[in-house]
Amino acid sequence: MYFYLPLSYPLSFGFEAMIFDGTFAFLFISLVVRAAAVLGWVGVVLHEYVRQPIWSHIVIFLSGVLSFASIVVFIRTGWPFSWGAIIALAGGIFMMAGVIMENLGIEIIAEKEECVPQRVCS
Repeated sequence: MYFYLPLSYPLSFGFEAMIFDGTFAFLFISLVVRAAAVLGWVGVVLHEYVRQPIWSHIVIFLSGVLSFASIVVFIRTGWPFSWGAIIALAGGIFMMAGVIMENLGIEIIAEKEECVPQRVCS
């Protein structure tokens, strides 16, 4: 049996599907995960089109915080982890790590090897 969050469209693919009860915790998780996804996309758009990167960093970092908040609430419900919880956790980690790495200025610099006539360059 597959369980879905409230406000989700259950795609059962022939399996039995059920929506979690309408408790506050599952409604909160459903809304916060959707808000985190929207903020993540807004952060990407801001990063591409706004000259000051601080705004995109704030929005993306907030998106990661919301992802972690939804995971914390999900853990407190007592249900075992599912694919959705793992994906939300990974998304939060990647978003926050990306903002932190960009703010630290981590760069990978590739240098081109100079060829001299006496040796063979690969």
